[in-house]
Amino acid sequence: MFKKILAEFNFRSGRRHHDSAKLALAARQDRYNIRAAIELSRMGSPNAICQSLMLTLAGLRDFAIRNKMEVAAKDFMELAMQQLECSRGQCFQDIAALYFSGKKQSGFFVEVGTGNGEVLSNTFMLEKNFHWKGILFEPDRRFHDSISSLRTAILDRRPVYSTDDEVMEFLEVSGSGELSTLNKFRRADGRFRTGSRHEVKTTTLNSALRLHDAPRKIDYISIDTEGSELEVLQGLDLNHYNVGFLTIEHNFEMEKKHAITEYLAPFGFKPVLEEFSYQDIWLVRD
Repeated sequence: MFKKILAEFNFRSGRRHHDSAKLALAARQDRYNIRAAIELSRMGSPNAICQSLMLTLAGLRDFAIRNKMEVAAKDFMELAMQQLECSRGQCFQDIAALYFSGKKQSGFFVEVGTGNGEVLSNTFMLEKNFHWKGILFEPDRRFHDSISSLRTAILDRRPVYSTDDEVMEFLEVSGSGELSTLNKFRRADGRFRTGSRHEVKTTTLNSALRLHDAPRKIDYISIDTEGSELEVLQGLDLNHYNVGFLTIEHNFEMEKKHAITEYLAPFGFKPVLEEFSYQDIWLVRD
């Protein structure tokens, strides 16, 4: 137990100060905590993450020996390996979108919550490598220049919500723009977010999609808004728009996950690849 506490301390310190020595120490102190290994790989040191991967693959192999693994799971993993260097999705959501589109060229996406346009973007690969077009929504002003320089997709700077033209406060979180959100959701998923606030006017997906002449057939919608995901869905007419695949962050809030699933079920959406979707729920339409 004490060793795990030390590992957590070294991980947090190493990540904060970009100290590879402390991160390596954390990885040695707790070989089952993969976060230090991930940070080391981002710094150019692959050993710890490869060791974790081998351990994971061994467990997956043992599962496959004793159980029948679904074809979709095997095909998804194979596609992930093929596109490993192209993918930018936080947990391979972009690979899942490509898989469920049938490896489509020139599809159409909507990404609600984009970040800087590349890092952890669920649509960057689809645009750059598979020639998809789409619409990006990102209210955090710090990311707008980056998105404009990196992406060709339409950028809408408004926050997406269940109602149009509602004046609300948007919180730009200090030090981690990916956690920025409408201020009323600042305590979502148990976090305590702080930062600068400014007034914004909301849009619904319905209004924005009409404004930007989006097609009725949308291959993929990604929603990651740090708390307001269900409200984003409530502003989309799923009887009008034919959405093929959805990834929606619930961030391990089971009540929220259940509410999203229940909301989408009448429209024919069912969860898929739940063993891979992690902090999201992934859904396809029957």
